[in-house]
Amino acid sequence: MQTLKEPGLYRTQAFVDGRWLDADDHARLSVFNPATGALLGDVPAMGAAETARAVAAADSALSAWRSLLARDRSTILQRWFQLILAHTDDLARMMTLEQGKPLAEARGEVAYAASFVEWFAEEGKRLYGETIPTTGIDRRFMVIRQPVGVCAAITPWNFPAAMITRKVAPALAAGCTVVVKPAEQTPFTALALARLAEQAGFPPGVFNVVTGDPVAIGGVLTSSPVVRKLSFTGSTEVGRLLMAQCAPTIKKLSLELGGNAPFIVFDDADLDAAVAGAMVSKYRNAGQTCVCANRLLVQDSVYDAFAAKLAVAVEALTVGGGLEPGVTVGPLIDDEAVLKVEAHVADALAGGARVLTGGRRHGAGARFYVPTVLVDVTPTMRIAREETFGPVAPLFRFRTEEEAIRMANDTEYGLAAYFYARDVGRVFRVGEALDYGMVGINTGLISTEVAPFGGVKQSGLGREGSRHGIDEYLETKYLCLGGGSVMRHASALQPSAWVTRFASLIPEGGEVLDFACGSGRHTRWLASKGFRVEAVDRDAVALELLAGVPHVKTREADLEEGPWPFAGHHFDAIVVTNYLFRPRLGLLLQALNHGGVLIYETFMIGNERFGKPSNPDFLLRSHELFERVGDACTVLAYEQGEVTEPKSAVVQRICAVKGHHPSLRLP
Repeated sequence: MQTLKEPGLYRTQAFVDGRWLDADDHARLSVFNPATGALLGDVPAMGAAETARAVAAADSALSAWRSLLARDRSTILQRWFQLILAHTDDLARMMTLEQGKPLAEARGEVAYAASFVEWFAEEGKRLYGETIPTTGIDRRFMVIRQPVGVCAAITPWNFPAAMITRKVAPALAAGCTVVVKPAEQTPFTALALARLAEQAGFPPGVFNVVTGDPVAIGGVLTSSPVVRKLSFTGSTEVGRLLMAQCAPTIKKLSLELGGNAPFIVFDDADLDAAVAGAMVSKYRNAGQTCVCANRLLVQDSVYDAFAAKLAVAVEALTVGGGLEPGVTVGPLIDDEAVLKVEAHVADALAGGARVLTGGRRHGAGARFYVPTVLVDVTPTMRIAREETFGPVAPLFRFRTEEEAIRMANDTEYGLAAYFYARDVGRVFRVGEALDYGMVGINTGLISTEVAPFGGVKQSGLGREGSRHGIDEYLETKYLCLGGGSVMRHASALQPSAWVTRFASLIPEGGEVLDFACGSGRHTRWLASKGFRVEAVDRDAVALELLAGVPHVKTREADLEEGPWPFAGHHFDAIVVTNYLFRPRLGLLLQALNHGGVLIYETFMIGNERFGKPSNPDFLLRSHELFERVGDACTVLAYEQGEVTEPKSAVVQRICAVKGHHPSLRLP
């Protein structure tokens, strides 16, 4: 680490509440270079007590952080992004030393890690809510999205920078605070990112990193009711354990777990392109990626040709320490990883598979394995059922498209899948049939900050990256705004055109009986012009909107049945929706003064929306109405407020029947 351009990035203390701290008992955890076995340094071996204080610090910082404007959080994240890029060389070197990947790959990971910070710095400014059309005139519906709260992130060793930023950046952008527990093998990259976050200006307690005992730290993060969200990348076995530990506190979970990715090569594929894709997918990071091709399924007619081409490409790889020039494959992370690769290869050979190239340890060191291609592999072998996590490509033979899909889906995992084909129909058929969260088609490299990353089945829950990634750190809240105060502003709205039309026919200061008050907009307008309005409705909530309005008297009554409330009363105008009064037209007309105005809302005729039977001849058969109105009164028939030429056939028929009455006025 002495060769870093910025020595201050090499931190040997944990970062909690804006301070660099040792473990309470000063215990230390040693970190070794997987390529050489050399000691790189040590970090605090923290436990439950220190983790609990980190959670408390995050909780204390939450209120102020979530209250910041989104653009202010974005500004800090942008500074962090710039600092990460500015220190690419140091971060890449540190990553190669503690993780083993070639320096060129480490540089690529730094750029990939930074891309999540930049993406979510912008995405945090677009956390829009929504409004929902109301179901009642007295209320409004809104949906807002708020930060979930304190979040925990447990990250793996294979991508020690990117797996942190992919979790932390969306959490911070959303307004959450975080506690990160990095892998024991790769804590220095995490602590360097914390140092850059400190320089970027994150307030104390917003971003915390604890190192040490995974069982003790994980126990606090999963059991604490203060921690509202846990994000984990690692094995399915550990994911199951964490999920069970989170159950008592019902946390939100994002789990990116194991994989068993199929890489399918169909007979119409471009074989050279397929080989190039397989090299990227299978041998990147020495095969130690959760989305690397674990099973290469090749159609029978191109099997031998593809195998030969792949073997040539694999033999061109250079194995060695990640800092050595030209190295393309580094060491496996530890001795256990090497033993697993050897066990898978041995089991395959015992079952009849053949080594086309490789198949042994490399002379560069105990943790190096020669990139390998196996042929004649069958689905019964361990390498077909388990995730190898090493530089071994087993080739399986299939004959039909249906067989390939069945073999690909025959696993408990469902993270990533790949296939190469040129037939467009096949592309869509296979892409939709593969039971995986991500599918690469004619490419072996699918990871990007702009697309959702995650799996199905026992490969996990939730998504990281893209706009979907920030949703994992948000709660959706529904706001129902009720009460008259919501709608009382309706008085400021202009009335419908038909209201002003018939109002000119009513005597000044006249009395109006309003059976169609709706939101109260036109009722208020009539009252504001000096008319005395009696508003009637069976819904008390609707009448509440008119409570206290001058010149408006409200009455709650069922006007279709029950006692008639207006015996002996006479009005200068009556506003009515026709479907309410089919059985009580006589009573209605008795309440209308001689020479008064009857305004009839006709659009309900033949409308089943309110549960009333269609009856387009209703008005035409209402002889009592026509005899009573005659030349003495004025009738206005309108359709949903229209004041232009009448549109409904019913209104046109009324015109025809009443055309000899000069007093009839139809807008």
